[in-house]
Amino acid sequence: MQTGTVIGRSSHALRMKLATVNGCLGTGLGTDGLSVFFRRTSQVLAINVLMAVMGLASGLLAARLLGPERRGELAAIQSWPMLFAALAMLGMPEALVYFSSRERCRAADYLGTATIIALLAGVGFLTVGWILMPVLLRSQTHSTIWFARIYLLMIPLYAVIDLPRNVLRATSAWGTWNGLRLIHTSLWLTVLVGSCIAKRFTNPGMLVCLFLGLQVLFALPHSLVIARNVPGPYRCSASCRRQLLEYGIPTMLTILPQTLNLRLDQLLMASLLAPQPLGYYVVAVAWAGAAAPVFQSVGAVLFPYISAMHEPLHYHEFLKVHFPRVLLLVSSITILLLAVTPVAIRLLFGPEFSPSIPAALILTTASGFSGLNLILSASLQGLGRPKSILKAEFLGLAVTMVSLAILLPAFGIVGAAVSSFLAYSFTTCALIISTLRIRVQTGTH
Repeated sequence: MQTGTVIGRSSHALRMKLATVNGCLGTGLGTDGLSVFFRRTSQVLAINVLMAVMGLASGLLAARLLGPERRGELAAIQSWPMLFAALAMLGMPEALVYFSSRERCRAADYLGTATIIALLAGVGFLTVGWILMPVLLRSQTHSTIWFARIYLLMIPLYAVIDLPRNVLRATSAWGTWNGLRLIHTSLWLTVLVGSCIAKRFTNPGMLVCLFLGLQVLFALPHSLVIARNVPGPYRCSASCRRQLLEYGIPTMLTILPQTLNLRLDQLLMASLLAPQPLGYYVVAVAWAGAAAPVFQSVGAVLFPYISAMHEPLHYHEFLKVHFPRVLLLVSSITILLLAVTPVAIRLLFGPEFSPSIPAALILTTASGFSGLNLILSASLQGLGRPKSILKAEFLGLAVTMVSLAILLPAFGIVGAAVSSFLAYSFTTCALIISTLRIRVQTGTH
């Protein structure tokens, strides 16, 4: 009874504190505190669910259209270019959100400077990727390697579509941001639906070329929407350049182990295994990510929300009230997905993908830890502790590299799934320890 009273008073004090905070809270969440947080989380979640449905439909169509072997070829074409595209941004999306939130009047300058930085860096990454692709995909066919090189054009498309869209989060244009990313996600589904109807484009290389073409057409109306919300001129400022790079490069160093923890298994399998087992594994990964929209929605809104709490004590008051609910949410979703995994794989992807089931069960469990990691990382980012996240992710990456080297050759895709489980769970432990250390420091201050 006394504990409940204390928690209630803490929650009330937290709401009162949030209601009086200006600046970041006024920019990012308004002045309604917790109600705004849950409302915006619900809006982002709704769009994420729609995008997940599109992603699941795309996975189903790709699997049925291509079959296991050509589905594996498609994964090989896309895996390395997507990694190069993410790294080529140099952390500019996060830096753009951060600085544009703090100085809205300079949002156009930050947007112009960030785009120029990403495009210039993209030239270097595209060149390196073009040279290394035959080595990275040495077990694949010549045509797969050639189309993977073409798919490196995702790098400049990231710089002119994905990067500028992030400024809308900084200017609180959440509706426009949600709408644009929903339309962007639908482009790949459009390619697959059109191919199924026409029954002509069943070559993975042709599919990615059609996708690139649709994105080029989408770039102009997308840019016009951005310009309407953030009017120019878009200058490349030396002061902005320095700020963006100082923030972006450390952020990229955090993204690198995060991306490798998520994709290293598929990247290695694309280099070492035949297309068919890779196709099985891609299906297992697709199913295991079914709950990702929920975790991503909480993390997307939690980061600016926690940033508005200027004292760690307020964060711990929030954590004390809401973290048990987060644990309940993560565990409930994971158990539900585990229960339906065997039936869902056969029903949705087809009986020919039954060999994916053991790996899917392991990866579904691992995805629970991955979701918890995302939420914990958003909290630590809001507290200004990116180094804690970096250390945890590098620990997970070390576990991934060691365990993959041992388990992948011996157990194939099941070994890769176990490796992911070990990496995510070790990362979770490291993030929890970092959070507890912040609490100890606050208590002894």
